[in-house]
Amino acid sequence: MKKEEYLRCVTDQIRCKKACPGIEKELEDHITDQAEMYLKKGMTEEQALKKAIAEMGDPVQVGVELDRIHRPQMSWGLVLLAGILGIISIVLQYGLKSHGYEMGFPQRQLLFTVVGFVLMLGIYYLDYSILGKYGKWMAGVFLALMGLTIPCRLYMGGAGTYLRLGNMAVSVPLLMYLYVPLFGAVLYSYRRKGYEALWKIAGWMILPVGLVVQSASLIHAALLALALLMMVTIAIQRSWYDISKKRTLFALWGGGTAFFITGSVIIFEKILKAYQQERIQAYFDQTGIYGYMQNQIAGVFRESKMLGKSISGMKILESNLAGFNGELIWMSLIACFGIIAGMIVAGLYVMLIWKIFRISGKQSNELGKMIGYGCGLVFAGQIVYSFLICLNIVPEMPVILPFLSYGGSGTLLSYILMGLVLSVYRYKNIPLESQKRKSLKIRISVE
Repeated sequence: MKKEEYLRCVTDQIRCKKACPGIEKELEDHITDQAEMYLKKGMTEEQALKKAIAEMGDPVQVGVELDRIHRPQMSWGLVLLAGILGIISIVLQYGLKSHGYEMGFPQRQLLFTVVGFVLMLGIYYLDYSILGKYGKWMAGVFLALMGLTIPCRLYMGGAGTYLRLGNMAVSVPLLMYLYVPLFGAVLYSYRRKGYEALWKIAGWMILPVGLVVQSASLIHAALLALALLMMVTIAIQRSWYDISKKRTLFALWGGGTAFFITGSVIIFEKILKAYQQERIQAYFDQTGIYGYMQNQIAGVFRESKMLGKSISGMKILESNLAGFNGELIWMSLIACFGIIAGMIVAGLYVMLIWKIFRISGKQSNELGKMIGYGCGLVFAGQIVYSFLICLNIVPEMPVILPFLSYGGSGTLLSYILMGLVLSVYRYKNIPLESQKRKSLKIRISVE
């Protein structure tokens, strides 16, 4: 059998056609290496090639085995977690609605969740490796478009800055988190370059953070900056660049801290309006409005039951805490269904973050690893800050608890990022063009 016939017979057994080019190339390289070894032993070219092909084994059985190994995968655990949290969000809205006040929006949340879940499954089928080819261009276009929307934005008081798209208002700070996986592709494009790449990467970090600051959302700017900084740290630790790791990381975090302090002072004195400055000052004055809010949050815990609805706790939420359907949604869950229900949901979020980082850490594809880490960092930032608010550790800010908080922007963002994580997992055993190929070692015994 000729080499071309053998390769075609093998790849005919493989159902995932995206895997065929990479597998065919690896098999061909393996046959060539074996043939060269036999040539050195004195065989003719025809004899060497024939023996190398014969040693590969029956092409049909080889192809069947490779089809078993190199097939798309689905992380059913993550899908189940996303589904459970989505169902809880809908049930919670019905629970709030049944309180007798206009607190819940079950029909709209049902729509957002269903659309988001379908969107997640659609993204799962996309080949994320396209970001390896066009990621830098896509990131540039995304930032340009976000910059062009500045004159069209609507500021809705404490709710943040929005873009009006027909009848739907899209949160600009939440939309900017879609930049994080694009930034992973930007980092990937500068691999094997030296210190000059770091200056370019710094520009790719500062611009999106500045756009979020311009949208008057300091907490989202801080969380976005932290996620981008962590991604650069991971890339440096994985030796993506020809630089000194220790000195670069020291300069990166030292410079990042100095930039954060300087930027905070400038923003406070030059950019923030008077009422925004007063809100920040009020937080440090625990006898003011923030002290009152902390007492109200603590009151919800005191009034809540271990299991079941607390009418008094729900009244505190609706009357005194505007974020009951957003950053304080976990408090609403506890007031509506009990402390035990809240602890179960907290456990689900711990499991969610653990699975995302575990999936990302096990990827052999460097681009997929970075995209997965980026999505995980976005989830972790929102989840941790939301829980810290509910525990009275940090000031209340308009963040989201992914999948659970009410609203189209946050719900769709959560499912889009989850879809990207699932896409990374889908292709974990499939050689993609952006992946650095290693020689394939095949050990298939044919009886």
